[in-house]
Amino acid sequence: MQQYYKTIFKEVAEELGISESDVRKIYFDFYHFIVDKVKEFPFDNDNISEEDFKKIRTSFNVPSLGKFNASYKRYKNIKSKKRYYEENIKDKDGRV
Repeated sequence: MQQYYKTIFKEVAEELGISESDVRKIYFDFYHFIVDKVKEFPFDNDNISEEDFKKIRTSFNVPSLGKFNASYKRYKNIKSKKRYYEENIKDKDGRV
């Protein structure tokens, strides 16, 4: 792990009066929660409607960092780029 994070974990631990390992666990639990939720998104479905997309929780507010979100427009743009890549760039063995 980068020295930067170790320094932050140490500072937070001292400020809150808890161990550095607890700070690290809390940080990574939060990170893994977001990653797990994003993996649950039905983004492999090319036919998801904007209405269905809006029903999915695609926004996470991270204190001190701000809000992370995925818009329907961004989703469609990424799908378009993926389709272009698959049709025009990848060879039959999946190599670039």
